Amino acid sequence: MRLLVSWLLLSASLSFAQAPTLEISGANFRAEPLGFPRVIETNPAVKTLADELDKLLLFNFEASGLFRLLDRASFLAAADEPANKIVSSAWLNVGAESVIKVQLGLNKEQQLEARLRLFRSSNGRVELETSAKGSLFDIRPIGHQLANAVYRHYTGEDGPFLKKMAFVKTDGQRRNVYVADWDGANAKALTQTTINLLPAFAANNQALAFTSYDSGNPDIVLKKLDGSQTTPLVATRNMATGAAFSKNGRMMAWAQSEGESTQLWLAKADGKEARKLTQTPYLLNTSPSFTPDGKNLVFVSNRAGGPQLYLMDLEKNAVRRLTFQGNYNQTPKVSPKGDWVAFTARDEKRRFDIFLTNLQTGEVRRVTQDQGDNEEPSFSPDGRLLLFVSSRLGSSHIFVSTLDGKVQLPLPMARGVFATPIWAH
Repeated sequence: MRLLVSWLLLSASLSFAQAPTLEISGANFRAEPLGFPRVIETNPAVKTLADELDKLLLFNFEASGLFRLLDRASFLAAADEPANKIVSSAWLNVGAESVIKVQLGLNKEQQLEARLRLFRSSNGRVELETSAKGSLFDIRPIGHQLANAVYRHYTGEDGPFLKKMAFVKTDGQRRNVYVADWDGANAKALTQTTINLLPAFAANNQALAFTSYDSGNPDIVLKKLDGSQTTPLVATRNMATGAAFSKNGRMMAWAQSEGESTQLWLAKADGKEARKLTQTPYLLNTSPSFTPDGKNLVFVSNRAGGPQLYLMDLEKNAVRRLTFQGNYNQTPKVSPKGDWVAFTARDEKRRFDIFLTNLQTGEVRRVTQDQGDNEEPSFSPDGRLLLFVSSRLGSSHIFVSTLDGKVQLPLPMARGVFATPIWAH
């Protein structure tokens, strides 16, 4: 798997027309009907790569929640319609409000070069033109860069498609931590040992912290993404789980067993200067997640009976309850924007589903329903999408979803038993 260094080889040129930014999953949001003809190869030598780029862009565009992709069999535009223009009537007649055309070829330096144009069907104008280039091995980062540019054009923010994600996969008797592209491609095992759980990105997304049993005790360790170094962060005789890092990377929180209880701890990101945050004998406090300003932690506690979500002010050490619906709420993750908390809840049918609660208003929204068990959500870096695991395909596969649940797609990766996907921020 190539790391972010390989992406530095990419270059891009962007030209934007003024366009309103969209809030995906907003009350009045409507996915835009998009005509996206197959990627055109301008050199026969790149046909296979053009097919790969086409599949990648199709998935990224659909997963974004921005578009309703129109059936290519319905297209009326001529097969030889130029890449730099459209016949508006041909696209309007099939319902396309926008059209995206992509060309892939080789430049003078024999590098891959892709060019994307986004047209407005009503007037045929180009609203966005962007290009990306790289080596013959860089077709995936090229595609993700193009998708990112389209996403930014509509939302005004960088998309999540160039970010990594991590997850746990069951390999026989082992549970290993993997790091991959956001869509599960190029997955690489960072561990090949006993049991490893609950990964969290740290050190500017250059390392993962997770609970490892390699020492014979469940300790939290930090491992660089290139696999070159593993450093103990929390090593005690007790179980340490659920490492979480503040957005500025300076603080770390986790849960640690203590007799019959589990308490929350806070330390510097390297595990030093640790102090206990909760003092609740015989009770459980787990799954910390920082708010973006680093001033609060959302966590799970059974202090009111069943597991519920709570918010702790780290300066005042004050705690207030967040969830009151349901009797089993767990695995909270705070949005990078600080507005929503995604979590897993068990419903009246005793199935697990993904919910959201608003930190300001207390509003609760349901994301998944009647599609197996759905658990362990993680926000995209811009807070507009979610990764989670679902049993709807027969095993715990990783899905991506918009916050309103209108788009829910399995990641295009090999089947397996997966847990705790986490998006790099």
